[in-house]
Amino acid sequence: MLSTEQAEEIVDKKMAREAESAQPAETKQEPVNADTPESKENKPKEEPKEPVREAEEPKPEEKVEPKAEEPTDKPDENKDDKRPPKQKYSHEERVAHQFAKEKQKRKEQREKYQARIKELEAELEKYKGLKLEDFGENGTGDYLDYKLKERDMQNEVKNTKEQIEREEQEEMQREIDRRVNLSFPTAEERDEYNDLINENGQKFFEALQQADPKGVVLDYLNSVEKYPVVLKKLMTDMDALAYVFRDKDPYELRHNLHQFTKELLEGSAKPKEEPVVEKQPEPAKPAIPVIGKQVTAQGSPSEPVHDRAYWNEYLRKHPMG
Repeated sequence: MLSTEQAEEIVDKKMAREAESAQPAETKQEPVNADTPESKENKPKEEPKEPVREAEEPKPEEKVEPKAEEPTDKPDENKDDKRPPKQKYSHEERVAHQFAKEKQKRKEQREKYQARIKELEAELEKYKGLKLEDFGENGTGDYLDYKLKERDMQNEVKNTKEQIEREEQEEMQREIDRRVNLSFPTAEERDEYNDLINENGQKFFEALQQADPKGVVLDYLNSVEKYPVVLKKLMTDMDALAYVFRDKDPYELRHNLHQFTKELLEGSAKPKEEPVVEKQPEPAKPAIPVIGKQVTAQGSPSEPVHDRAYWNEYLRKHPMG
């Protein structure tokens, strides 16, 4: 039997032989250097190939622009129309647009005022009725601070409500002025209407309340853009006023006023055209019928004038008398 040392010696020799046999094989597998002459001779000639082009980035002129930036066939009317607003829109349209913008701003501001009032009133309601003893034995300072804060909040609520009322009155006056300007194009007509309202407006309003306690007339006129035209007519024309109030029933009264307003405003907007009276053709005279042959009537021979030439000619022809 082999000893351990002998066995290890045999293994070492075997491993050495295997290592020697493996060394040439690895050398054969090494790639031939491309720069050696053998590699140039053994390397098969390849046909020249076109160089592989890497993916080229699109040229700036070939880039596809977004559709939004591409020129369109249809021009934008708003971009092309470079006229100032005074030329693009009429005076009435510009005034109406500006008035609508101001009205929207005032509405938003009024909503802010109302939200603030609601917030302050909720805060006041929370601490309403507090007394000095509610703040403890040493709560005098806290109580005074609370009363000062309560006073400030109450004043802010009062001032904000007054501000809302003033702005509502101003807005109402602006609306009245707008409708007056719309109803009367000239300053002279507007001054005449304003003078009429200042002098007789209060009396007419009191009489209107008696004749129309339910406010049918004022409610209807408030919905009419050119109500100043109608109001002026009712205040200056008793026949027109009697026509509208010929019925006391609220429904009939509103109907009468509606008909009157419609006819008045349409008549003021369109000039009345005089009816064209067509002339009846005159009857043709009957032609004189032609009967037989027309004969021109000849007048009877006139008597000769017995002057000297006549008697000379007569004596010449009748020498014996």
